Amino acid sequence: MQSDRHARISDRAYHIWLAEGRVHGRDPEHWRQAEREIAEEEAKAAAAMAARAGKSASPRRATVAAPRPATTRRPTTRTRSKPPAS
Repeated sequence: MQSDRHARISDRAYHIWLAEGRVHGRDPEHWRQAEREIAEEEAKAAAAMAARAGKSASPRRATVAAPRPATTRRPTTRTRSKPPAS
């Protein structure tokens, strides 16, 4: 898990470096920015999972569907067009 996170941070830092015009000597800043962005993504994902877990753990109220009124169905009749008389 840690190596995956490290790879994600490295990839993000690389893309930040590219976006800033490949300026050398700013790699520690790019790395810290990438760490912050990855941490934010992880926090959002954890919050979303917690929210989903909270929703599914809450007791649900049973609902009873109202009976549908009886309806009569008309028979379906299809009419075929007759070929034109020659």
